[in-house]
Amino acid sequence: MNRILLTTLVLASALSASATDYTLTSPDGRLRSVISTGATTTFTLSTPQQQVLAPSAIAMHIAGKGTWGHNTQRAKVRRQKTDATISSPLYRRATVRDQYNALTLQLKGYDVQFRMYDDGLAYRFVGHMPDSVTVTNEEGHYRFAADHTAYVPYIKSRSKKEGETIDRQLWNDQQTQFTPQRLSETNARNLMAMPFTVALDHGERLCIVEADQIDYPGIYLLRDSTSAPAQPLLNTFFPRYPRTLQRGGHGNVEMLVQEREAYIARCAGQRTYPWRSFIVGANDGAIAVSDMVYRLASPCQMSDVSWIKPGHAAWDWWNNSALYGVPFKAGFNNDTYRFFIDFAQRFGLEYVLIDSGWFSTQSTNIYDLAPDINLKALVQYANERGVGIILWAGYLSLARDLENAISHYSAMGIKGFKIDFLNRDDQPMLQFMQRTAQLCAQHHMLVDFHGTGKPAGFQRTWPNVVNYEAVFGLEQMRWSKKDVDMVTHDVTLPFTRMVAGPIDYTPGAMRNSLKGMYYPNKRNPMSQGTRMHQVAMYVCYDAPLTMLADSPSRYLADAPCTQFMADIPTVWDDTRVLDGAIGQYIAMARKKDGRWYAGAINGWQARTLHLTLPDECRGRKARMMCDGPNADGVPEDYVITHITIPADGRIDVPIAKGGGWALIVDE
Repeated sequence: MNRILLTTLVLASALSASATDYTLTSPDGRLRSVISTGATTTFTLSTPQQQVLAPSAIAMHIAGKGTWGHNTQRAKVRRQKTDATISSPLYRRATVRDQYNALTLQLKGYDVQFRMYDDGLAYRFVGHMPDSVTVTNEEGHYRFAADHTAYVPYIKSRSKKEGETIDRQLWNDQQTQFTPQRLSETNARNLMAMPFTVALDHGERLCIVEADQIDYPGIYLLRDSTSAPAQPLLNTFFPRYPRTLQRGGHGNVEMLVQEREAYIARCAGQRTYPWRSFIVGANDGAIAVSDMVYRLASPCQMSDVSWIKPGHAAWDWWNNSALYGVPFKAGFNNDTYRFFIDFAQRFGLEYVLIDSGWFSTQSTNIYDLAPDINLKALVQYANERGVGIILWAGYLSLARDLENAISHYSAMGIKGFKIDFLNRDDQPMLQFMQRTAQLCAQHHMLVDFHGTGKPAGFQRTWPNVVNYEAVFGLEQMRWSKKDVDMVTHDVTLPFTRMVAGPIDYTPGAMRNSLKGMYYPNKRNPMSQGTRMHQVAMYVCYDAPLTMLADSPSRYLADAPCTQFMADIPTVWDDTRVLDGAIGQYIAMARKKDGRWYAGAINGWQARTLHLTLPDECRGRKARMMCDGPNADGVPEDYVITHITIPADGRIDVPIAKGGGWALIVDE
């Protein structure tokens, strides 16, 4: 799926008997790294305005084979310049430019590769061993040149026990909020997830991400408590390989690690390892639309992606199938899901997602249907109305008979699985995810990984993996305490978690609340922020498969709002940030099939955004939805108007506290 435009190779074969420094710059010359060989391998990262990373050491420990990255004085150095175009039909833009300068240290049995893009640096190890290897650890010691503020995604273990070990924290779903905190003040005993965003000086931003995580454990960060506060040091941490597992967790559908091995991965001797990357942006918006993770991911492994259908899904779980005005008792029965299907057909939604309860989860028997569910009949009913059905499944329920279950439900006409409660990202779990993606692709089925680690490029390698959770999303509003600040979190996500890939946030709440109004309610949940805050998420969040999380009855009671949400695509030909500040607001414009869409979500401070829309929007008519005049007290208040965009493309957008705004340009 790649079309190479230009590749130039330059080889430097001279061997060095002592430590040597090599300079690698970005194609535009703005970013610079000094890569040093010697007893250890280190790299730096600088912009014209500041040093971002001081010398930072990297290494991989291979059982019985020594340490890669140590004693690299005699490395052969290979330089490369590449400019390519990647086709990305199910992403935030139709094509991605892959332009970089590269430097490779070639050593006995392995390479260390560095790439410098205009928006950041990446490195990885590559093995050239004749036999399989056991990786006991991978080290990254990232030393910051100054003590900046980070937006820290602390890992919260699902066990919720006080004083638990770091290993115990590895039982997690990465559903975390972000704590603004000095690097030197981060908790040295609490794992931190990626993406990891740092506010540098002069308005510049850094975001540390992982990419191309194939058959390898996920990466975490942990502050070195012995490092000087003026130059904080963050070390990498990886889950060790599970030795023994025991069934347990939520609904008894997880496999919990009881003991771990002394290594992190068993690997083929000849393979590439995941990329560790440092995205650098001149401002917040540049971070939010970086394509770094997509570029670095392995190319698509599917010969045909034309069958993959992104879109919206009506969903039963968040709203508890809270139907009203219907002549039947709502619940896990065909009457309820026929109503969902009819609703999806009316508003042009592509799917209905049937969540937990359609089969006996306690037995993990995925073929043991609830007594009032006839899936074959529902599939037929949905097919007649042009709607697909996706099924929820707990991890163990599916894993215990993976190939047969996928084959069985694919043959029935099910369009995909939402797989929940994985809650680990060690090597065996990544192997399960890859196997699942591959099998589902063979059967033309979509995958939505829920209760899982963050994305790291799978959406390019296996485009049928249409979404990931790993996000503190709308579901948290069913049970979170009154003091939770979801609105600030919402306007932090585009600059943090969303940098890694799509997010299954599940927006669309029709019961909305402002400060002091919210309270948890599992049976009748609400969101924080205005109605427009929810609507604008459909423009501002990346989610090829996105939910309409509330009850069809509520959506039918407000058809204009529902139709507006349903009219917003879920994949794009172009994406631009119009304005934004982490934790405050973001405004985006996106293009699909010649039509532009724009949206903004706001934090708790009312503001007027002064936006300039793309040139193609100028002078065009548009449908605009914005906070109503009373939205500061009645958050459901909104207005829909029809406007003509000024010839200069400039538009002033007033947004309420916790509010939002959206616009659809006429064709």
